[in-house]
Amino acid sequence: RPLLSAKHEGEAAQQDLTAAKDALKNDEIGQARAYVRRARVHVDEAQSDAAGPGGDVWASIPVAGGAVDDERHLINALDEITAVAEIGVDIYPIVSGRSSDLIRGQRIDLGRLQAVADRTTSIGPHLDAALSELDQVDGSTPVVGGSIRSAKTTALDYLAPLQETYDKNEPVLRALPGLVGAD
Repeated sequence: RPLLSAKHEGEAAQQDLTAAKDALKNDEIGQARAYVRRARVHVDEAQSDAAGPGGDVWASIPVAGGAVDDERHLINALDEITAVAEIGVDIYPIVSGRSSDLIRGQRIDLGRLQAVADRTTSIGPHLDAALSELDQVDGSTPVVGGSIRSAKTTALDYLAPLQETYDKNEPVLRALPGLVGAD
């Protein structure tokens, strides 16, 4: 029962993160933050459910144990992505949308730019941890293995372009304050 609850909580967190992304596209910053906060609650609940005594009992059963481990890795990956979303909803209004105040006319607020660069570079470890968790998902357990593999594929399809974009842009973001004269 706790593992089913963890699955439900994980799915609810995914829905909230998708809604947050859509809210940001519509420049609804407050709504995006609310969705990310709700996603965090769901992820924390999923981790609690999967890590509890019920999960430990199922994890010790040879056939079911693999599925429990896989679910825990999927939830841990979702936890890391939720951390990325938490950082993102803090950065987004500074650099995009109607409330952006990073650039005014021809002036750049160098202190805010440095803060954005610092916060943005903190995303990398969360992405790496999420991908590491997904690498550990096997999805070979009878009956549920297919749905586990599907969840892993969905997560990887979402994360791969995000990781690629981050890897390409992170060095520039880190260097940007110096490039525009902060030093």
